[in-house]
Amino acid sequence: MRRKSGIIAAVAILVLFAILGGAVTQQRTILKNDVRLMLVKLKLMPNTGQSPELPIKHKPSDVPTPNAVYYRDGVIVLMYHEVTKTQTDPKALLASKFKEQLELMKANGFHWITMGQYRDFILHHAPVPDNAVLMTFDDGYESFYQDAYPLLQQYQVPATNFVIVNTIDNPKHPGIPKLNWKQIQEMHRHGVDFFNHTYDSHSYAYADAKHREIRALLAGPVYQGKADKESTAQFESRIYKDLLKAQVKLHEEVGNTYDVVAFPYGVFFGKYDQDLQEPGH
Repeated sequence: MRRKSGIIAAVAILVLFAILGGAVTQQRTILKNDVRLMLVKLKLMPNTGQSPELPIKHKPSDVPTPNAVYYRDGVIVLMYHEVTKTQTDPKALLASKFKEQLELMKANGFHWITMGQYRDFILHHAPVPDNAVLMTFDDGYESFYQDAYPLLQQYQVPATNFVIVNTIDNPKHPGIPKLNWKQIQEMHRHGVDFFNHTYDSHSYAYADAKHREIRALLAGPVYQGKADKESTAQFESRIYKDLLKAQVKLHEEVGNTYDVVAFPYGVFFGKYDQDLQEPGH
């Protein structure tokens, strides 16, 4: 299902990462005001007026500042969806704009890090570069390979794509065309990580018997077709099976040695942050 495309409010609390196998949950950090203004000026995020949290070492400048330090011991996480060369969808980010953003980040002293570095920073307090940025993409669109990946290669940017595993190499699945495993394996060999955006739970279902309210499939028990509403135990079993199936497939196809989950729509059942840390999950 298509969600808001292009760059989505840098480091807003829109997607929760759960890093499994040592697991910790980490919300995307909200920016200190000076950093937010800098990113607005650099066209890397909209002027939403979000509240500050990162300590600022250097205020933004009107000229390129490749050696400036805006923040230390922190990571800005940028989330993108569809990047395309032509504006076939008004919500997609044009590749030309994406290239401009990469140019601006490079010229102004930002340092791109890998998901592995981010994981070590969160779990083990490992150091990260000043002005660290983690580049993420959601949903595994085919256009990522065609239009975004060449630019990532050009600027030597490591990136992470969260894929809905059942849509990969599955042209019969409804929605925007997605990647295939050959493309994913090629990109993975060249610095792009691929992680879990569920096996096939990136959708909504009815939350009430009268079908008036919908709920994200990972947010809680729902009605499955004409059946009764699932119990909490049935819901938890369904979600764990879905996430595990996706993880197993990703391990097989790209050899992941650790697991990261991005919850669709940024919503999740309240027990995930505890249950995903238990052995076997």
